[in-house]
Amino acid sequence: MRILRQRNKEGAVTCRRCGMAMPIVPPKRNESEGNDDDLGSVGGSSAFERDAKRSKKRTLIAVCAAVFAALLCAFIIALAGRGGSVIKPSAGAYTVAEAPNAAVFKNGAEVSPVGFTLASAKTNLDGSAVGMLSESGELCCLPDFTAPIARNVESFTVSDNGKYLVYRDLNGLLWSFLCSKKTAAPVCICNGLVRDYAVSPDGRSVIYRAAEESVLRLYNNGKYKELGEGLSPISVSDGAKYVYAVSDTDGSLCFVNRSGKKTTLRGSVCDEFYLNSTHEQIIFGAGFGTDVNDTGKYLTLISIKGAEPKEIADSTQQLSPVLPARSIRLTNASGERAVHTCPLKSFDNVFLAGGRLVKYSFKDSTGVMGNGTEKCEGAAANARYDCVYYIDNGALMKNTVSRGSNAVETLSADCVFFRISDSGDIIWYLTSAGELICRKGSTEKTIANKV
Repeated sequence: MRILRQRNKEGAVTCRRCGMAMPIVPPKRNESEGNDDDLGSVGGSSAFERDAKRSKKRTLIAVCAAVFAALLCAFIIALAGRGGSVIKPSAGAYTVAEAPNAAVFKNGAEVSPVGFTLASAKTNLDGSAVGMLSESGELCCLPDFTAPIARNVESFTVSDNGKYLVYRDLNGLLWSFLCSKKTAAPVCICNGLVRDYAVSPDGRSVIYRAAEESVLRLYNNGKYKELGEGLSPISVSDGAKYVYAVSDTDGSLCFVNRSGKKTTLRGSVCDEFYLNSTHEQIIFGAGFGTDVNDTGKYLTLISIKGAEPKEIADSTQQLSPVLPARSIRLTNASGERAVHTCPLKSFDNVFLAGGRLVKYSFKDSTGVMGNGTEKCEGAAANARYDCVYYIDNGALMKNTVSRGSNAVETLSADCVFFRISDSGDIIWYLTSAGELICRKGSTEKTIANKV
């Protein structure tokens, strides 16, 4: 009779034929894994030791990667909160010369549609787009629309991202135009006489007030909402989450949320307002008494997302944020008020000048720089945002901040006007005698004698 042999499988513990225990046999290994002498184990080293080493190595790499990612995130968050976190002009940004010699430049060359007599122009926050209004009321937008978008235009605003043009025609009607080649025509937001209006950074939200009524209205992506009566528009954020307005009754600054709830922030405010790039933070001035001229001093305050205002400093004039030399600040008029959008992503750790020079941070409040009595005319900062240049009683000054302290240096005792390079290493300034001087480091060179 033929007996079928039952073979045991590799690694079996008991014999399939007799049931007896099988001897321990080392597992087969590739030559590339090394020899038994290296492993130090008679049974073949163990795959356990190798796996343990690999596991420890992988764990160490994962821990290091996690620590590096955490540090990187902390650095990015800290950088985003600095006043020096700036929206810089794009490559080949448009620049504007104001009236009466209004002109638009790109890469140093003047640009204008053929047959277009420029009356005024406005760019967006990074200079990648520019709206141009002719003396005859024609409105166009570069780079995509050299032909007129609209005619009989009275005033206009370019959204901070450059995607929308919002304008009012000579009949007082308010329009919105999406700067896209697929756009067929402008959209009429209000077909009544509009007095004042403000536009969100993305251009999708517009707050406005009609001339014949006192209601502040919101236009948001084709939908309308009443925000309250007796309010004049100052600013609106994306999605209309944060709206700032001024009361007609007492001239106080108010915060209005999307549901229309109004909160009075401060009374007796000045006519200039400064917004960060998201329109969530606002810096404004107020008088000490019931009237801004009662004491001859002004109090500069800040409100963050409609919260209770915090005092920054008092001075002989309202303080304004100091911006890097290479940046664009947008200014729009709302009635008799001037509303400035700054290219700073946050007002945390921001320099402010005007009657004195201070640095304000959300955490440490205000730090006075210099002796606290500087006039600080024409203040500008370098790209790193650690040096501020200004004119104090006819002298060109430099204030450098390092590790919480600041050092003041007089660069020239005679200066009426100046400009600095992006880094601040090169300074051009004009003396009272008309000399134009270029200063690089400690070396000065006269460029022209009479300017």
